[in-house]
Amino acid sequence: MIVFKEIDFKKHIDYCLRFREDSFEISFPNCHNWKKTWDPGKYTHWIQDHAKQFPHGAVHLWKNDCLIGQLEFSYSSEIGHIFLYYLTPENRGRGYGYIAHNHAIRTMKEYGCKKATLRVSPTNIRAIRFYNSLGWKDLGKDPKYPQVNRREFTL
Repeated sequence: MIVFKEIDFKKHIDYCLRFREDSFEISFPNCHNWKKTWDPGKYTHWIQDHAKQFPHGAVHLWKNDCLIGQLEFSYSSEIGHIFLYYLTPENRGRGYGYIAHNHAIRTMKEYGCKKATLRVSPTNIRAIRFYNSLGWKDLGKDPKYPQVNRREFTL
């Protein structure tokens, strides 16, 4: 059984950093440009602020007392936004992504969101297949971040 717990930053900030860095490696294989702008200190500050603003939107996924993933999402106004779906390599392809997706969508609905958005690298084929299987609509290149595409999901 998968359990979602608010991130305990005193114990697990190192996991947050590793998970985020791995997500960049997966999203941009063979391209390390992200390393030029990656700042672990800024991310640490961002994720802690995000968790204060959206306590249910910064969670770790646990299975049998093992940390297997992380979700980062917002749920303000009518549109929620997913910043990160992450599962450890050994837990990918086991259906846990669908459980994480359902948790995020259910939480967004509880807070009145009508739509959800996210960004995905066009080189992250596995994620694109996952989003397509769930019905996320591809909106094309993000004008603000042209290296990624925007996706939208009606709740």
